[in-house]
Amino acid sequence: MLSEYRERLQTVIAGLDMAQIRAVGELLRDVQAAGSLVLVVGNGGGAATASHLASDLQKLTRVCGSRAIKALALTDSVALITAWANDTSFEMCLAAQLDVFVEDTAVLVCISAGGASPNVLAAARSAKTHGITVVGITSAATPLAQLSDHAVQIPSTDMQIIEDCQAVVCHMLSRFAAERGEGTC
Repeated sequence: MLSEYRERLQTVIAGLDMAQIRAVGELLRDVQAAGSLVLVVGNGGGAATASHLASDLQKLTRVCGSRAIKALALTDSVALITAWANDTSFEMCLAAQLDVFVEDTAVLVCISAGGASPNVLAAARSAKTHGITVVGITSAATPLAQLSDHAVQIPSTDMQIIEDCQAVVCHMLSRFAAERGEGTC
């Protein structure tokens, strides 16, 4: 079973659209140069990956004296999530937070394995209303992929494989955004 899982994971990773991942990496570099904000959202495993991506973007992109990417996971504050969910609805708990950062935000990264989480989709729709670029890291042919300006689609239907690949994609993105060329700053 373990070998079979590893083989399936390797096959899916090999099927990732590297051109799309590179385009998102370039977008993150542009956001860094502009000093704008990257917000990240997700649910469950996607929330954990969102927190990890925001941390990596802040820490890893502070290289060669350049400013780090300003990144924040809207899923990190249980107090805000539960306050907004209680006062509005769970569907709006991320979109309501996003509204606070509209003027500073250039990109919203949405991480959703199934691509149909109502609160993630509401945040993506709110971002688009405000002219914020939406990046979706999701499985193929999902509502999130269709709503995204840039969709990195994981070619699998296995939730654990998708979540593994989402972590890989996020590491690729943070490393790409931090890279400044070998031996140069």
